[in-house]
Amino acid sequence: MDKIIATSPTDPPYERPSVTRMLDMAETIVVRDGWKALSVRSLGKELGLSGPALYKHFHNMDELVDRVVQRIFARFMEYIVQYKIRTREAFTPDSPFSQWAEVIADGEAYLSFWAENPQWFDAFQSRALEHDLLAFDPTIPADIVETDVHAALEHSPAQAMPPLCAAQAVAWYLSTTWFALASSIRAEQHRGAPIAWDRYHAAIAASCTSWNPRNPHLSP
Repeated sequence: MDKIIATSPTDPPYERPSVTRMLDMAETIVVRDGWKALSVRSLGKELGLSGPALYKHFHNMDELVDRVVQRIFARFMEYIVQYKIRTREAFTPDSPFSQWAEVIADGEAYLSFWAENPQWFDAFQSRALEHDLLAFDPTIPADIVETDVHAALEHSPAQAMPPLCAAQAVAWYLSTTWFALASSIRAEQHRGAPIAWDRYHAAIAASCTSWNPRNPHLSP
């Protein structure tokens, strides 16, 4: 006679991991082991699932990576929105940087997000090196930065280029400058040094006008 193994009626039935849990685990793998370690096979091993089961949700490796990046992007976008709400009163109308207030808030939120999420800064920086990309950072919301820059330039008396071309050029300049500042903050974190936020906020404000030598607010 076959042996009968009794189970408790309270034992929960096995449930397949949700897509949210799959992506949570994918993030864990990236932060812990790097992008190269993320694969359908490694994800399945962590979750106890076969490749075919995962392919029902992610058609290929590129889609899995894109979904992870999109999650970080969504968090960053929400972070920017909330940061700007908290700092909306930081600039008075008569401030020399008042027309750049939205852009400055973008930059401050950018640095603050990375400082609070250093594991993702490291992950994206390593991905840049793996793919030989300059200052690669998919969480730079270029369209929003460019929109805010365009609005600032419309009120700038020292505009030297057509607004659209200038907005695109300045948005690129800011994205690379802010990436460098974020890298500096990460270096301070590695050293265990306190972050000099006043200095970084001043650098963000300066970056919004230093690109244009005709700006009247620049020091001679």
